This record gives sequence, structure tokens and C-alpha cells, in this order.
Amino acid sequence: MGNIITQLRKPRKIVVLGLQNAGKSTIIQLLKHKYMSVKMLPINPTKGLLVSGLKVNKKNYVLWEMGGYEEIRPFYHCYCLGLSGMIFVIDGSDKNKNNNSIKLLSEVLQDSIIDKCVLLILIHKNIDEDDYTNLKEKVDELLKNRIYNIFHTDIEKEESIINAFDWMNSKIK
Repeated sequence: MGNIITQLRKPRKIVVLGLQNAGKSTIIQLLKHKYMSVKMLPINPTKGLLVSGLKVNKKNYVLWEMGGYEEIRPFYHCYCLGLSGMIFVIDGSDKNKNNNSIKLLSEVLQDSIIDKCVLLILIHKNIDEDDYTNLKEKVDELLKNRIYNIFHTDIEKEESIINAFDWMNSKIK
């Protein structure tokens, strides 16, 4: 019995990664607003690390959002110990950055520390169906033999973000 209570209270660590301006901070704010009724605030680009708490269906999470700027990326691996999950956000509306996003995801996946964690890939913002399918295929190729899912999300369609996180929440023990 005590073990179950410990599991419910123990915060699960999720790192949130992606290139700059992909929408990471906005997504986190929306999750906090929907699950915990936290007021949405104006968002500034994350410079470095931003840590947030989130409670979903009796599970506590600590979200570690890493800024997407190139100077910060070499330090991503430092924050991957003890992960339950990783959210990787790709700005689907910026075709010029898609290859860089795929490259960064590939580099992050080289770290064996995250082999067993749940991976949630968000292809975020406005993107046409053909571009989404093409991007999804590239991501699928990288994620073989892992616990993952890919969702098309958009801040204008809040439920897309909630549905994606609900999937992740169901997979994290």
C-alpha cells in the first residue's frame, strides 16, 4: 500500500525539447491552464532552463523546458537523468527548420539515458497534410523500437495538445 502512495506522490520528470520558437512554452502554459486552472500569461523565449510543476489525474510531473537556442543544446544530456518522458516539439509551419529539428531529435536520441522513456513528438502549428505526412515518416524512422507517438498539435486546437499529453500520461507509470 505504501508503495502505491509513494508512486502517486513521486513526481515524474519530463524534459521538453525542440528548436527555438517551436511552441514549447506555449504548450506547457496550456497544459497548466487546462489541468490546473493556471492563468495563461504572456510568453517570452526561454533562455536556458525553465522548470514547471504539473498535476494530472493524481500524477505529479516536473517539466524541464530547455530553450531551443544552439548555445544551450550541448547541455541537453545533463537534464536527461531519471526521465519518465520526453516531449519534442517541431514547428511544422517552418519548413526551413524541419531538417534541423530532425537532426536535433536524432542527436538527442543517441543518448542511451532516454532509451526507455516515453517519447511524445508534437508536430506543432499549421502544416498541410502532405508536409505533415512527410515529416511524420522521417520521425517514425528515428523512433523504431521505442515507446512513442506523434501528434499534430496547434494552439488554436487546444484539444490536440490535451489529447497528446493524455496519451503520454497513460503510458507513464
